[in-house]
Amino acid sequence: MAKRYVGARKIFEQHVPSKFIDDWLRLLVKRIKRAKELVSGSMSPEMARDALPHFRRGLIEDLLFHLVGLHGGEAHRMPNASDNSKHTEGIFGPVLLTVHAVRELRELPRYAIFREGLTHESAQGRFYFMEETPSRPDKERPSGVYAQLLYGPVDERTGFPAFARIAFPLPGGRELFTESIDLTARLSQLLYRQIAEEVIGDELQMNLAAPQKVGEEVIGDELQMNLAAPQKVGEEVIGDELQMSVSTQQHDEEIIDDELQMNLFAQKKEGQGEG
Repeated sequence: MAKRYVGARKIFEQHVPSKFIDDWLRLLVKRIKRAKELVSGSMSPEMARDALPHFRRGLIEDLLFHLVGLHGGEAHRMPNASDNSKHTEGIFGPVLLTVHAVRELRELPRYAIFREGLTHESAQGRFYFMEETPSRPDKERPSGVYAQLLYGPVDERTGFPAFARIAFPLPGGRELFTESIDLTARLSQLLYRQIAEEVIGDELQMNLAAPQKVGEEVIGDELQMNLAAPQKVGEEVIGDELQMSVSTQQHDEEIIDDELQMNLFAQKKEGQGEG
């Protein structure tokens, strides 16, 4: 059993990009939060509680579809056995992925015919799990791997899943390998980094916005003072100078008038003396 798990994990890690796993973990939390925002803003609390798992599942299935394509794989929206709902199947070479919410770390996704089919050779003709068949040489063993991205349970307050892992179902789909790829530590690390970036981003925005606003107000006040005060002072200075000039001119005219009057009076007095 352990040998088969090691072989499955090796194929998985060879073909599924590590960056895809990081992006899926990081965006998983965002989709969980987005689902809650959508239902909370559009219906009563009672209906929102009932609708939330369906909204969440839809957003996360859609996330898998887009991320697989973004990272160079193929993605398909496939119907279930009764054709009343669809799920996403992501393909990276010989690896096929589906995503599921579970309540406990070692819990299987609920039974579904399509999931059972994906563990057998009949699943798309090339995706089936490696069986231990000593009668066949190793090179003839099937190489397709079906892996499940499992997460849960979700903390409704924070939107963070308690764990995440990659599990490999045994043929028949009713059991999982005991071993799995644990992503919980990786998820926590990414979430802490995301929270730190959001906090730093908020602080930067506050620091950039506040000084700019204060600076604009200070500069604006200074400009207003510089524009208003000199203009006002200048006008007063010019006004005072004009007034002084007018007063001086008026004073000069008065002096000239006095001198003219004195000259005229002296001339008149001289004329009377001669007569």
